[in-house]
Amino acid sequence: MIGIDSLDADQEKQFRDYIGPKGAWWHWIENLWLLTTKKDNVSAKEIRDKVRAINPTARVVVFEFPEDITWAASSSTNASGKKLADWLNTPWGDP
Repeated sequence: MIGIDSLDADQEKQFRDYIGPKGAWWHWIENLWLLTTKKDNVSAKEIRDKVRAINPTARVVVFEFPEDITWAASSSTNASGKKLADWLNTPWGDP
């Protein structure tokens, strides 16, 4: 889980371009990113350092979770007919 504050649109695109090849990501809540990667693909420190390189004044926090995490979510359906939890169910299984 990655929390980033203070990225402008160009910086956010740079961050998306960085994490895209590293795994599947989800970004439905402003300033919050969920990223699934293969083990040892990228570390929390590397992600933090990349955000610092993109915007040295951005506030950032990165958490790594084990594979057996639990979670819960709630939302309405978006304009595309998808629910916030749809993507979460795919990489992380049913809660």
